[in-house]
Amino acid sequence: MPRATIGAPAPATPSNASATARAAPRGRTIEGELVAKSTSSEPSRFTLGDRVFHLKFGNGNITGIEGNKLTIEFDRAGQKRVLDGFVERV
Repeated sequence: MPRATIGAPAPATPSNASATARAAPRGRTIEGELVAKSTSSEPSRFTLGDRVFHLKFGNGNITGIEGNKLTIEFDRAGQKRVLDGFVERV
């Protein structure tokens, strides 16, 4: 049975050797489309100051609107940006 030396580097294994090989090169630009962009051509059904509820973040007040993206100051979770489809008016 082989003995391990304390403080010696771990031998290369397929799991840790390939992780280094998979690392993305720095300085590279990935072209693509932003997934969570405002896609709605109609204005949001919410207005500034509306009180809303989100399943994860709880209750909050809308402080900003950009298309279908809302900036909300939640009572316990702080400020978050969420799509208007994930909140309901309370």
